[in-house]
Amino acid sequence: MATQKVKLLASFAMGTVAAAAVCVVVEWVRRRNRGLHELLVDDSMHGLAALRHISNLKALPALSRAVVEMESVSVKLLEAMDHHGNLRSGETTRLNANQVMVLQRVEEQLRSFSTNISTILADAVVNSLPLACHLRRGGEPPRCAMDIGGTLCKVIVVSKGDDPAAPPPLIKEEGAMSLEFEGCPKLDLTFFTFPSSHLDQCMAFLQQQGITSHTIPTTGGGGHKHRELFLETMGVSLTPVEEMAAVITGVNQRLLSGDREVFQYKWKKDGKKDDSSHTKTPPPMNRANTWDGRGGPETRKSYVSFQPPRAPFPYLLVNIGSGVSIIRVDEGSHKRISGSCLGGGSFFGLVKLLTGAATFEEAIEMSRKGDIANVDLLVSDIYGKGFCQGLGLPEDLIASSFGKVAVEDGGEFRNEDMVRSLIFMFANNMAQIADLLAEREGIDNIIFSGGWIRDSPYVWSKISFGLDFWSRSKRQALFMEHDSFLGALGALFLMK
Repeated sequence: MATQKVKLLASFAMGTVAAAAVCVVVEWVRRRNRGLHELLVDDSMHGLAALRHISNLKALPALSRAVVEMESVSVKLLEAMDHHGNLRSGETTRLNANQVMVLQRVEEQLRSFSTNISTILADAVVNSLPLACHLRRGGEPPRCAMDIGGTLCKVIVVSKGDDPAAPPPLIKEEGAMSLEFEGCPKLDLTFFTFPSSHLDQCMAFLQQQGITSHTIPTTGGGGHKHRELFLETMGVSLTPVEEMAAVITGVNQRLLSGDREVFQYKWKKDGKKDDSSHTKTPPPMNRANTWDGRGGPETRKSYVSFQPPRAPFPYLLVNIGSGVSIIRVDEGSHKRISGSCLGGGSFFGLVKLLTGAATFEEAIEMSRKGDIANVDLLVSDIYGKGFCQGLGLPEDLIASSFGKVAVEDGGEFRNEDMVRSLIFMFANNMAQIADLLAEREGIDNIIFSGGWIRDSPYVWSKISFGLDFWSRSKRQALFMEHDSFLGALGALFLMK
């Protein structure tokens, strides 16, 4: 162990700013498993801009100091080593106590150096995005960015502090945040959503905000499908941005930003013993052990930081829009590894057929008053109460979603119960698929995003419960504050 550390330390012991810069560049290339030439010409990774950012003198002194400190530590240990990096005979006893002290110092400096590299690399990724480069050159930001999906159109309105005040929006905003890149003016972002089936509402809103005759970076299928509609109606040019690249860019920027963005959600009822550390027996898959979605959602969020040296990569992104896309994301690359046609569009389509609900929000509100035991077939319905304990099964374990509808003749079922059962069924299915893929890929971090889970504590609780159940508490679901706007954010960041 000492040999490896000494050899690594000696390679850093030049103690110059130039050496520190080289170390960062080499690490950048190694993490992406690419040659330097590929990195410099790879526009999708913005490698050249990132290297320029790394070479900024503000970043290098911290690395230089770490190198110099390690040099002084390494000299002491190298004096006791032969040219192979092993302790010289006769030196072991005399230097044993010093060796322990020096090795501890070496480990401390290596950790510090690793953190410095990780911090600067993360900072370079964020500050070398095309939008940041455009703003540093004195360019104006786009007035808005959009993600037009099959169900929802997500809109981000962009303003600077010195912009004239826009008219108050005619619809309720879905959130807001500030964005500030190094050396750039602060941008204020405001979020809105519209049904994709009523883009006339979106266009009326853009006109009311004075966003006409502009170029709008747009992702999602609608960025291609509706280009002529926006151009002919408003004189607005939609610039399509590849959907997966936009979503991943939006996610990565938020993961690396250091803001309170990523969270886990407590799914157990208050008063229940939270034994989430068990590994042998999964929690019973029943109603009594899960939260009903009522009351205090903010207090149930536990924020997760991916600040260096902790990194989110690799992770699975389960993006639940009209359908489901599951993407493996590594540092510097991503690929779609699976998906499902049973997504938010399928859920709301069934809700409309069963209940006549007009909006997704109406369906979610309806579910809060439901009881899945009125439509789902439970184990106790099959074996009778009192016998399940002998089988080692809880009485309210779900044997079949909507099973009671199948076996009861002429029964009437409440809309609230059916919607609640659908949410549980979809959430549990998505959680199981995600866990199986994560197990295959050897990944622990699973992030759920998309319009279906937008601002819905009950959905968060059911996905969290399902993943905890299927993974036997090995994995916990992660969510993001701006989950449905990640594609639109990515389209904004990738604007050239």
